Amino acid sequence: MSPSLKTELTARVHGGPDGHTTARVDASTNVNPLGPAPQALAAVAQARRQQYPDPHYGALRVRLAALQGVDAARIAVTAGGSEGIFRLTLAARLCGIAQVAAPQPGYGDYAAAALAAGLPLRPWRDTAELLALAGSAVPTLLWVNDPANPSGAALDAAVWQALADALSPGVHLALDLAYAPLHLHGGHRLPPAIARRAWQVGTPNKALGLPGVRAGWLQAPAGALGSPSGDAFGDASAALWQRVQALAPSWVLSAEGEALLGAWCEPATQAWLTRGLPTLAAWRAGLVAELTARGWQLAPGVSTFVLGRPPGAAEGVIARLRLLRGQGMALRDCSSFGLPGWVRVGLRSPADQALWLAAWDAAAECGAPNDASHALETPR
Repeated sequence: MSPSLKTELTARVHGGPDGHTTARVDASTNVNPLGPAPQALAAVAQARRQQYPDPHYGALRVRLAALQGVDAARIAVTAGGSEGIFRLTLAARLCGIAQVAAPQPGYGDYAAAALAAGLPLRPWRDTAELLALAGSAVPTLLWVNDPANPSGAALDAAVWQALADALSPGVHLALDLAYAPLHLHGGHRLPPAIARRAWQVGTPNKALGLPGVRAGWLQAPAGALGSPSGDAFGDASAALWQRVQALAPSWVLSAEGEALLGAWCEPATQAWLTRGLPTLAAWRAGLVAELTARGWQLAPGVSTFVLGRPPGAAEGVIARLRLLRGQGMALRDCSSFGLPGWVRVGLRSPADQALWLAAWDAAAECGAPNDASHALETPR
């Protein structure tokens, strides 16, 4: 591995644990603060660890497919959303796809997977660039994250339709739907034309409040199941799907991961999630009001986190984040997204939210230092 590649792959940053003391209030991740889901937690605790899972995960794939309303042959289990991203990207490279396109700012694993596979990355920043890439003549793996990270924004129906109309035969649309279960305004619905054509990466661990259990699935487009038909997209999808499945190691999921996905398919688990969405929407509205009152510039969003730009210079904002982290309060510095001075805040209970807001206000009153090198590093 070249030194530059090694540096790029080890420099990825995320929210959550940062190698220092556990945060008292961790708002640096987008995990459902109402979790863990009782049904899922019980299933994971009772996982049958004394035996191997079915290496084909046949019964689980049937259940996941029924939940999605598709053929089980279109479902492959993954060890979380990121593993699905990396496996699909490598499969694309091996099938002759020439480039990866991904949202910017966006989740860093799209770029990391492209780099690891030796593919160039084309960023898209707005709808116009997205639609232009969708119509590219260059074979492309095109990522869309909906709702998006770090903004929490979702595409509207008109953009989805324009995207469906723009897709050229050589462009493989890949949807990262990690936050779809936590869409707080009207639910998440894909137009049929997109649902048939797109690769879909799903993972329920954030929605269930169990991010430490790594499990998810990859859903292939409808055309991936066909025999050679003369349809350029269908044949390319079939070849890519075969490669995705061939790249899977034996026993992709542990017993705990299998149990988590099984619990996700249970009506009781879905009902628990649905019941919690109005509470989460109310908490989000409260957080937006608190941040607006403090002069933050907020990005529009529909999920369980808020992207905002506090007043002041970026250096001062980052210094204040470091100061709070030293006090056990973790927020997400968005410098690694290319947004220095912006902060992503995950929803937490009103009590926890009041704690970190009080610490933020106190830091402002005392004057956060421009040089916070004495404090702990901000979790990314």
